[in-house]
Amino acid sequence: MKYNKLLSDTAEKVGETMEKLYKILLFLVPIYLVIYLLWMITLGISNDTVTFIGNNLSILGVLVAAVCTFLTYKKSAKIERKFWLLIFIGTSAYVLADVAWIYYESIIGVGVPSPGLPDYLYLTHGIMYIVAMLALTYKQTGLYYGFQMILDMLITGTVVLTLGWHFLIYPAFVVKSDILSEIIVSLSYIVIDLVLLCGYLYIYLGRKIRLNKKATAMFMLGLGIYISADFYYLFLTYNGTYHLSRWIDPFWVLGLMIIGLAGIKHIIETRKNIVSTEERSSLIYDKIRMIVPYLGITVLFVVQLVHMDSINSLFIGIALIMVLGIVRQIMVLIQNKELIKSLQIANRELNYLSRYNKLTGLYNRMYFDEELRRLQHSTDFPITIMVCDLDGLKIINDTMGHEKGDLLLIACSNLLKTSLRSSDIVARIGGDEFAAILTKTEQSSAEELVKKIKKNVLIYNQNNKELPMSLSIGISTTESKDYSLEQLLKEADDKMYNEKLIQKKSSKSQIIDSLMAALEERDHITEGHAHRVAEHCVKMGEQLNLSSNVITNLALLAQVHDLGKVGIPDSILFKKGPLSDEEWKIMRQHPEKGYRIAIASNNLVNVADLILKHHERWDGKGYPLGLKEKEIPIECRILAIVDSFDAITSKRPYKEARSTEEALKELQRCSGTQFDPELVQLFLELINTDMKGVV
Repeated sequence: MKYNKLLSDTAEKVGETMEKLYKILLFLVPIYLVIYLLWMITLGISNDTVTFIGNNLSILGVLVAAVCTFLTYKKSAKIERKFWLLIFIGTSAYVLADVAWIYYESIIGVGVPSPGLPDYLYLTHGIMYIVAMLALTYKQTGLYYGFQMILDMLITGTVVLTLGWHFLIYPAFVVKSDILSEIIVSLSYIVIDLVLLCGYLYIYLGRKIRLNKKATAMFMLGLGIYISADFYYLFLTYNGTYHLSRWIDPFWVLGLMIIGLAGIKHIIETRKNIVSTEERSSLIYDKIRMIVPYLGITVLFVVQLVHMDSINSLFIGIALIMVLGIVRQIMVLIQNKELIKSLQIANRELNYLSRYNKLTGLYNRMYFDEELRRLQHSTDFPITIMVCDLDGLKIINDTMGHEKGDLLLIACSNLLKTSLRSSDIVARIGGDEFAAILTKTEQSSAEELVKKIKKNVLIYNQNNKELPMSLSIGISTTESKDYSLEQLLKEADDKMYNEKLIQKKSSKSQIIDSLMAALEERDHITEGHAHRVAEHCVKMGEQLNLSSNVITNLALLAQVHDLGKVGIPDSILFKKGPLSDEEWKIMRQHPEKGYRIAIASNNLVNVADLILKHHERWDGKGYPLGLKEKEIPIECRILAIVDSFDAITSKRPYKEARSTEEALKELQRCSGTQFDPELVQLFLELINTDMKGVV
């Protein structure tokens, strides 16, 4: 534990050091450039002192760039380490080239050989940058996509090189020089610069770039300045106007220093967890990247056409094949457009699901844990962790269905989001469990937020009586980053659990009451059904000399036996006409749903088993257990008779009411199959007695 803490503290100190270094260098680089330029302007470009100091300033600047790239290599993620190592080696080669240059010019006092050691080291610098580019392309994109990008680079580079050769290189170098080595070295500079320019441009436009966007933009800026200085140098050399220590000299170094700064920037952004591993929105980039090679081929073809003395059949055939090939490629792009879009949509969805809970839109457990680890080393203390549990979700799911449970989860998520601050990290970390990280929040402030949440729950319940919400909440706060946030989460969870135990009975009672109210609104209880059934059941119990406890349970059963119907869809419960087989299958689930509700209520637990068995038949063909005869509790046998009688004589959505005589005949017909025959006979006597009393 102490070792891990030491590592984390060290990592945080390194991150702070890198950020300070970046700010210092960002301040010094412009000053360095101004000093370099003023030095030459003040003392004159032909002064030997200026030359010597200028060379040393160049070495100093490139050394800074080399140190920055080395630090970036050491602190980079594994997938990028090889890239920055190769960039460091290339920058180091440039340092050695400058040292060799100053050795020839200022120490031994001879002209710098051309081509010579400095040229070979400068070329090594460019080659290492190219190798780094290829390594990054292969590592980040895989073999197929990387090979595709390299082909695009080669096509574009070949077009640019061909045009450059025809209009610039050949007339500027080949014609003016007859020394093969000079021609090769001059050509190598141009070729390497063109490959770097095309290659890194394609990487920037590629879909799978991983370097931070700001760092990538800085890298491209530095490379652009360096290559521009190279081309301008070649232009001056071609015109014979370049002199050592002219104002262009600092810009090579400036480009390399900006590349070094890009590396430091990448490390800073990575440690801030800002680097995005998502693929960039790339449809436009991909189009540009794929169109450029064909556009280049078209330009090259047009140039060739303009400079041709005559057109022959071979040229016409090649032109037609080229046009047809381009058209075919365009058709492939059009066909793949929808596939690319669908893949991008799927990728965005996967990226979304990696951070968010799909149902609620809150952060998920994975992201929550990542934030805990990140904030452990932050400066956002004091930190409070809040854990909330949605009470009674299982009852809602078991009785009213998961659709209702999902609605309650969404309502809870929205309530938490509106109650907490926009800066708070709110996540669904379990089925019915939520958690929030409240940064820069003391215990007293967190307690005020808890009060706000509970107040909003009360307001919600006033407006949503059919689907009430009850939350158990626990909070825990730490002032010190030395205290484990994982332990803080556990403490908040323990406090939440303690509150859950305290209010468990009241929250369940609230839910049961709401379910009963929902049943009264949806079913036929308000029409006197429960009262009539209870009255007849009690009379039968008294005739059978049942104990007072059994009669009490019988009366309660008469009122709540259909409690499970709150979980039956209205389309089935109020359907006019007979139910289908599938609908009957759903309807027959209501005894089990009612049992689950009752078993969770202290007030109903004594009749939970009776609710489960109230649709069993005397012949064993009932549901859900298939009990028969006296295996069925007597309360359920009595209820079955009374409930059926009242159902026959009452109006329902799917039928009209029938007469008492018809109902009694139906009971006699089903005696011994659906109903206990002895109890049927007793009920007939009671009804006949009541009818005579009325007469």
